[in-house]
Amino acid sequence: MPAGAQERPQTKAVKQTDDLTRLRDFLEEKTGIFLPPEQLDRLQEFLQDPRHPPCASGEILEAMSAGSRRGKEHLNRLVAAVATNETYFFRILHHFQVLEKYVFPEIVNANNKRGKRSLKIWSAGCSSGEEPYSIAILLLERFPELREWEVSILGTDIDREALEKARQGVYGSWSFRGVEPGILRKYFQPVSQGRYAIDERLRACVRFQPLNLKNDPYPFRGNGTSDLDLILCRNVIIYFRAETTKEILQRFYQCLNPGSFLLTGAGEYGRDLYRGFEVRVFPQAVVYQKPSEKCENQGSPLRSMKPLVARPLKAVAAEQSKAQAPQTDATEEAISLIARGEIDRALLVLASAVEKQPDNPRPSFLLGELAANRGHFTEAEHWLKRVLELDPLYLDAQYLLALLWLEGGKTFDALRAFQRTVYLDPNFPMAHFYLARLYRETGQLEKATKCLSAVKNLIATLPPDHEIPGGEGMTAHQLLRLAEQEIKNNE
Repeated sequence: MPAGAQERPQTKAVKQTDDLTRLRDFLEEKTGIFLPPEQLDRLQEFLQDPRHPPCASGEILEAMSAGSRRGKEHLNRLVAAVATNETYFFRILHHFQVLEKYVFPEIVNANNKRGKRSLKIWSAGCSSGEEPYSIAILLLERFPELREWEVSILGTDIDREALEKARQGVYGSWSFRGVEPGILRKYFQPVSQGRYAIDERLRACVRFQPLNLKNDPYPFRGNGTSDLDLILCRNVIIYFRAETTKEILQRFYQCLNPGSFLLTGAGEYGRDLYRGFEVRVFPQAVVYQKPSEKCENQGSPLRSMKPLVARPLKAVAAEQSKAQAPQTDATEEAISLIARGEIDRALLVLASAVEKQPDNPRPSFLLGELAANRGHFTEAEHWLKRVLELDPLYLDAQYLLALLWLEGGKTFDALRAFQRTVYLDPNFPMAHFYLARLYRETGQLEKATKCLSAVKNLIATLPPDHEIPGGEGMTAHQLLRLAEQEIKNNE
């Protein structure tokens, strides 16, 4: 047997691997999609797809490099083969709940205050269109005031076959799993057994076009990717290497208006990739926001940020700490990050901690505190209420929620919250002081005076320069003067 005869199978295998590697590298160059070595067999499956005539990898590469019609067809098939186009209406339902309850109200309020009656949304990597149509349904169902606005929803994808299905707007029953029957009847028309066509109201809101996130221009006014209020790019950047992802995210940043949002997939959080964005942690979702110099839809922060909210009294803190779940390593890491001023990194750590230990109130409290100090009051209210559901005796959460409602002008809610605060700790001067103001505001002058007297008694023996817990740096002397002035006003 010739010496080289035993080497031929190995040589053939090496050549085959080299061809697949070249095909993989070409795919990344043209689309950004990267397959690690252990996934090269997916390219082999593409080459051996029985639905298409057999074709050598070299021939395919040549056609794609030439940019011929045949080459474009090969590239589109290749993308479809390696990327998962699995989608359905309202996929990851809690994302849509966050959009409905938090994100869209912020956008609508901000645009209203600017006198801007328009809304621009981009679903990047929309596949066969269920995501942008789901957004259209959500807006029509929950935000009827937008019917007078100019609403634009753009769906893009690199897979042209998927986009053609999106334009046709006809879907089988698999796309509707989890969709309420009322929504199906209202926005879809049956066209055959188990298949439904979208209503014209949805077609009017959504348009589709091909877009390559790696090489096509954006932001670009010509393709509708500029001046956006929201970008959804879920389960797309998982196909890219870190350097490609970073480039795409920075271009998304440029596409967004100040104060606008980016929603990515659950597995696509990163501490270093989203530089420039502000992290927003909502129930079961992390959303990224492009900061604005002044968020007109938000109030001012409650107080300047401190590493931790001090307990009103050390004794109360000691008692509560016994009843509360111990701090996890993740919570301690977040506290350390907060102390160093790395707030966004801390938020990501806390979001993970909430998912892993849902019964521990401490991460939720820190999320509420951080949200409040950034002026995201609706978000803060959610987390603080969650804390009190887990532990009704959590003093800091009760006090911060009371401040939050006071700042938001919710007089009755704030009054009740401060009452609960002084019930939990009768020796908390600032809670008595704010409660006195609310009693006075509601015409209960006798109760107001009693609360102010309690303030004076509690701080009477403190050194004048003693900083009052929960008082934003106020000293005992300053609080005493304020209390005395308030008592005179009540006379």
